[in-house]
Amino acid sequence: HGANWTYVVWGALNGAYFIGSIWTQDLRRCICHVLRLDQHPMLHKCLRVAITFLLVCIAWIFFRARSVSDAWYICTHLFNDLSRGFQLGTNNPLLKMGLSLYQLVVGAVSICLMEALHMIQRHRSIRHMLAERPIALRWAVYYSLLLGIVFWGVFENRQFIYFQF
Repeated sequence: HGANWTYVVWGALNGAYFIGSIWTQDLRRCICHVLRLDQHPMLHKCLRVAITFLLVCIAWIFFRARSVSDAWYICTHLFNDLSRGFQLGTNNPLLKMGLSLYQLVVGAVSICLMEALHMIQRHRSIRHMLAERPIALRWAVYYSLLLGIVFWGVFENRQFIYFQF
């Protein structure tokens, strides 16, 4: 991944997470039992996924940053504007992320759509569901997907993230 200290920190964080999970296994079981999370397995799973996601996102800051000091600055200033995060208007910090309001809405709708498809896919194959439908409906879905790619796809020439390696 290159010769940068950010990758060393990224790897060390992932290793620390793994070792920490082994060392705290009994403690986490005890906390789970005391909080009665073992009686609510879905809630317990959601908490575990959320904590893992948070830790991985923190580690990815170091992976993507130009330097360790830049990554540290991002980590220490990550939640500075959190209190203003849900304000409407042009001063909204969400709009300062480099995305327009339109792009944020398209992203949120896309995430919701993908999650809905994922939940459907857990119970039944979407491919089989489409195969059972009339041919006109299937082709309408195929054309909708194609138009979605044409309208919302990114076709500009960008440098591949691993090009420097």
